[in-house]
Amino acid sequence: MFDQLSLNWIRHIILIIRGNIFQRGTPEEMDFMIEADRESIKKLLAENNFTKNNVTSYYYKGEDLNMRRPAYNEDEWEWYQIHVRVWIREKKAYFSVHYELDPIIYPQEHINGLNYSLEPAASIVSSLLEDEYKINDVDNFQ
Repeated sequence: MFDQLSLNWIRHIILIIRGNIFQRGTPEEMDFMIEADRESIKKLLAENNFTKNNVTSYYYKGEDLNMRRPAYNEDEWEWYQIHVRVWIREKKAYFSVHYELDPIIYPQEHINGLNYSLEPAASIVSSLLEDEYKINDVDNFQ
């Protein structure tokens, strides 16, 4: 029905709509910071089964990376995701991470923030980074 060029255009249009309609301002607080560039972070997260997450999530103004990794939890919901957003400012990478219901399996519950939490996402992501980077607290972001 669609050739590859048509599918690429449809995807491109969806991403433009997402970036302009489903947009939020930059968060005021971040969870932690490391000194690293975008490509190094993307590579490390991808090597640990994180993928791009720019289709099923809001765009936060100025974000440089938006990645997710599926997660399983033995509870009534079972399927979650570890969601990572990164903002790069002068060679410093600021992270906002959280653990939440999978948006594809539970779209309405996900939007409503059911079972949304910082942990275990912050611990998992920081443990992936700490072998190569010093994890810093964030005093001031903006």
